Amino acid sequence: MKIYKHLLFDLDDTLLDYKKTEHNAIEFVFNLYNIDSSNIELFSQINNDLWKKLEKGLVERQKLKIRRFEILFEELNINRVDPVIIAGVYEDYISQITIPFEKAEPVLKKLHEKEYVISLITNGSLNVQSRRLEGASFNGYISNTFVSEMIGYNKPNPSYFDYVINTLGAKREECLIIGDSLTSDILGGINSHIDTCLVDYNQNKNTNEITPTYTINDLNDIFGILGEVK
Repeated sequence: MKIYKHLLFDLDDTLLDYKKTEHNAIEFVFNLYNIDSSNIELFSQINNDLWKKLEKGLVERQKLKIRRFEILFEELNINRVDPVIIAGVYEDYISQITIPFEKAEPVLKKLHEKEYVISLITNGSLNVQSRRLEGASFNGYISNTFVSEMIGYNKPNPSYFDYVINTLGAKREECLIIGDSLTSDILGGINSHIDTCLVDYNQNKNTNEITPTYTINDLNDIFGILGEVK
C-alpha cells in the first residue's frame, strides 16, 4: 500500500455542493431580473460547457463569466438585461453561498488529526472561492489553497500541478489528487504522474478512457485507500 502525505482535494462537487450553490445563485438572479426559473437547467448546461472549454484553454476566465449570460440571452431572445451587469450580480451572490457535503467536515477533521497535509486545488475564480471558503466549516483543516486564477494555469494543465508540487516541496509519489472531474482532476493527475482518486457520488462516471488510480462513492472510503481506520 502506498503511503501518501499530501492530499490534494478538489473543491466544487467534491467537498462543496456546487450544483446546489449554482442553483440557489442563479435562481436568485433570475428572480431579481424577472427571468423564468424554468431556464435554470439551460444556464447550468451553458455554464458547464464553458468551464470544459476553460479546461482546454478555449475560453478565458473573464470572458466566460459574461459569455455564459450572453449565450443564455441569445437562446432566450432577451435583450433587456446587460450580461456584464448580471454577471457581476451573479458572482457576488454565489460567493456568499457555502454548502458543504455532509461528510466533508468530519472527514477532513480526521485527516487533519492524522497529520495529512490537506490542500485545495480549484479552477474556480479567486474572489468567489476565497469568500466561499471563509464560510466553510472545514476551512481550519486546510493548509494550502491553489486557485488556478492565481497560478495562471488551469487544471488539467500539467503546469498547474507542477506549481502545486513545487510550492509544497513534495514528491509526486507522496501526493494523491481527490476530485470528481475526470477531465480536470483525474486527467490532470495522470498527465502529471500523480495518483488520483475519483469521487463518484452518483456512480455514473465513465472511466473507460480516463482511468483513476482509485474510485470511491463515499468520502469516508478515502480512509481505506490511505490504510486508515475511519
